[in-house]
Amino acid sequence: MDRKAISLGPKSDLCYGRTGATKTSQVGRMAEYARDKYGLKTRLVSADPNGWSTIDVLVEEGIVEPFLLTNTRKFPLETITRLTQGWWPADPKDEHSKLLPPTDSANKHAEVAAYGFEGLSTLSTLIMSDLLQRQDIHIPETPKESFVKDDAMRWGFSGRAHYGFIQQRIYETVSTANHLPVAKVLWTAHETDAQDNSNRKIYGPAVIGQALTGQCGAWFGAMLHLFLTPREVEVDDPVNKGKKIKVVRRVPMMYLREHVDPDDPYRTPFLAKPRGPYQLWSEWADVMEPDIYQFYTKLDDMGARAIAAIREKAARQAATGVSK
Repeated sequence: MDRKAISLGPKSDLCYGRTGATKTSQVGRMAEYARDKYGLKTRLVSADPNGWSTIDVLVEEGIVEPFLLTNTRKFPLETITRLTQGWWPADPKDEHSKLLPPTDSANKHAEVAAYGFEGLSTLSTLIMSDLLQRQDIHIPETPKESFVKDDAMRWGFSGRAHYGFIQQRIYETVSTANHLPVAKVLWTAHETDAQDNSNRKIYGPAVIGQALTGQCGAWFGAMLHLFLTPREVEVDDPVNKGKKIKVVRRVPMMYLREHVDPDDPYRTPFLAKPRGPYQLWSEWADVMEPDIYQFYTKLDDMGARAIAAIREKAARQAATGVSK
């Protein structure tokens, strides 16, 4: 891969939405983009219990290399942190595999163009589950006697400090992933309602607790909302053959700017933002087909045109001596 394609600055983008809104599919489309442009694979770190069935074909073809994180692996917080630093399991099919540093030749980091992390919501929950099971640590504001024991199993209770601790760690993992030596990093998240700093009700990405929903957009270049839009369509009547019935089908759309559900009487906004050269910012549509491959292709085109315009201006100034 052309090393010019690698930036150690912010490169993380976020897609968030409800279940069925094509979040995992967007990881797959990013992987196809990375394969077509760089000829390299995408690594996927998933803590989603549903796995990656929608992109299984890409896994089978070696375009996506996935690693599943579950609560059976010890020290998930350290594992997540290491993965965002470029460490990778010696055997990604083994949930308990030893992690290899990026300097280890067996890591094969040079074969990777992009990373997908699924996602902010499930990774947060995984860390919380681990903390509540641990007896070798004590979180402030959580009484040691606050637990439930059933025969050999034990469950703890979460306190306010748990949420603050996990929220800070999730911020750190996103920030760390920005420094992965790859071209693209894509995170996903579920959708939730919360309040922003001005106490305005909003919809946005679900991170454990509500405090970060209105803030975490600043961690990412683009924050794209995958919204299931109702569409009335005619389908065959399964009971009365030869007849048609009308049904409301939820069709996924990808919003690039803050928007509201037209059926919501409270007009609660969904957070979203694109990214790209400031000179061409107005070219972004409010909504597009849910396909991050197209988004990245347009972003590449915008970047190339912005650079060409700057160089043309510089050449014109050098030729005329006029600085405007």
